[in-house]
Amino acid sequence: MRNRSLVTIYFLLLCTDTLLAQSFLAPVINENGIVNAATFRAEAVTQGMIISIFGRDLSDGTSATASSLPLPKSLAGTTVLIGGNPAPLFFVSPTQINAQVPWGVTFGGIGTAMVTVQVRVKREAEEKTSPVASALYAGAAPGIFNAGNSRITAIIRATNSELVCPSGHTSCQENYVRPGEIISVYATGLGAVIDGPLDGEPPTGVSRISSVRRVAIGGVFSQILFAGLAPGFVGLYQINLVVPSNVLSGDEVPLVLSIGNGMPAQTTLAIRGASPGITNIRRRGGPTIGSLTSLAADPTHPRQLYAGSSYGGVFYSPDFGNIWFPRGMEGTTPF
Repeated sequence: MRNRSLVTIYFLLLCTDTLLAQSFLAPVINENGIVNAATFRAEAVTQGMIISIFGRDLSDGTSATASSLPLPKSLAGTTVLIGGNPAPLFFVSPTQINAQVPWGVTFGGIGTAMVTVQVRVKREAEEKTSPVASALYAGAAPGIFNAGNSRITAIIRATNSELVCPSGHTSCQENYVRPGEIISVYATGLGAVIDGPLDGEPPTGVSRISSVRRVAIGGVFSQILFAGLAPGFVGLYQINLVVPSNVLSGDEVPLVLSIGNGMPAQTTLAIRGASPGITNIRRRGGPTIGSLTSLAADPTHPRQLYAGSSYGGVFYSPDFGNIWFPRGMEGTTPF
């Protein structure tokens, strides 16, 4: 009986050791598991972009979210190497990682190339690395975000600073944009920027994208006021633009964002009504005093607009065009 007990204990110890050994497996990245964090499509990656990596055993068995900036390059025992460069980490779990592609990951040629991605997990004194995975690298790989877990695109209407939302949605209040109004579109993967930040950090000043960009709404090209990194965020881009005055209305008007010659990002925009008359500068409650001949955004404060008028002089708006002042007379009676 005693020998049988010893055999049983020995067998249990062997099983326990085996289970412990098997509980720490090398991380594995799924096939097509490297995706744009905005669209969750495995199309391409680019510098500065937010990506999601899906697989198994991608952490030390726990989940963790970065709690401060700059973003850490190790979280829950996990590091990610993209093109050999440690990537800043937003979130890590056993099955998903959200990370930023380092700004130093570049491709000097024309067109596209492949970039390597590896996940390294450390548990106590042991460290294991995933097999090398590859992702297509491009100069730009735009993706437009949705708002949270909803199907509503992250587009803000400037007149009330609320999400643009068609009727019938439970996740947001009805809020149509009108032709001629200004909106802000939030995306990732727009590529290189001028005066960009360090890896894992938000911009410290104005960081505009360096590539040619176009936005078409309902097939009509829009006037872009600003396109660059969103202040206070890592890897998030913001495009401020004017909805064309001659675009048709609808709950799902196509919006297409193109950067250079790469694959465009597409979403829809809820538009209703006629132009609010952004092409006119009107005295509040008074007559029209001139048509708008030019419009520009302050690059350091994209909400601030400057307009040239056929009436003469330059006008200033601190809030995306809701009120106007003659330049040099800010704080006086608005137009």
